[in-house]
Amino acid sequence: MISAIIPLKYNESRTYLGITRPYLNACIAIDSLIEQDIIGEIIVCNSFSQNDLQIQYLKNHYQDKIRIIELKSTIFNISWCINVGIKHSSEPYFMRHDIDCILPPDFNQSIQSHISLLENNHVLHSTMMDVTVEYDWTSFKYSIENYNILLQLSDYQFSPSQIVCNKQILKDLHGYDENYKEWGYQDRDIVHRIKLKGHKIHYGIMEIIHQPHINKHILMAQNKDSQNQYSQNSQYFKSKSFKKLVNNSKWGDLSEPASDVNFQQL
Repeated sequence: MISAIIPLKYNESRTYLGITRPYLNACIAIDSLIEQDIIGEIIVCNSFSQNDLQIQYLKNHYQDKIRIIELKSTIFNISWCINVGIKHSSEPYFMRHDIDCILPPDFNQSIQSHISLLENNHVLHSTMMDVTVEYDWTSFKYSIENYNILLQLSDYQFSPSQIVCNKQILKDLHGYDENYKEWGYQDRDIVHRIKLKGHKIHYGIMEIIHQPHINKHILMAQNKDSQNQYSQNSQYFKSKSFKKLVNNSKWGDLSEPASDVNFQQL
C-alpha cells in the first residue's frame, strides 16, 4: 500500500556519542519499516556515497526486502533521490523516510485509523523525537519495549520530513523541487506546495524517533561548501513566491538534476 522512499548518502564512518556505527543506524531504520505490514516496498536511492562496503552490506543483509537504486552523481541531491524513488515506486501511497529515523511499532494502526484521510487526498505528518542522551545502540533490537525506552530518552526536536500521502499528489506537483542542493528546505518547500494545491495536512499523527548524529550546524562549521549550499537553499526558499509551481520538467529522471549545474530561476 505504501512505498517508503529513503534518500541515502553514506559518509565515511563517524564516531558520535562514543560509538562508531557505519551500518547500525540504517539497519535500525530499515528494520522498523520491514515490521510494518502496510508498507509494500522500501526503496533506497543511493547517491554519492563514499563507502561502497556500506551499501554492499545493506544489499547482502536485506537482499530482496529492500530495493536499492544506484544514482551516479557528483553531488547529493535529496529531492532528486526522492523523485527517482517516486518514479520507480509501485504502491499508491508515498512515505518519505530517512536512514536515521525509526518508525513507531504502532505505525500500521496509526495509518489504518487515518486511512479515510489518505483516500480523500489529505496528507499525514509526524512528530520527531530526538534521542538526547547516550544509548547503547549496538544492542538495540526493534521492539515495542525498546522503542518506548527510547521515547523516554527523547525530546521533541522539530517538524520532520516524514509525510504520508497519495502518490498522485506529488506527481501533480512534479515531485520535490530539484533546484535545492544537498539538504535543507526541500521538505518545507513540498509542504508549502501541497498546501497551495488545497490539500489538508494533519500534523502529529505519529511519533518518529530520530537517532543522534553530529549536529548539522557543527557539520556546516566544519565544511564551508555545506554551509554555502545550505545558505543558498535558504535564499532560494525565501525567494519563491509559491504562486506558481517550480518547473521540474524532467523531475525524477535518472540523469543528473538541473541543480547540479546551477539554480533555476522561477
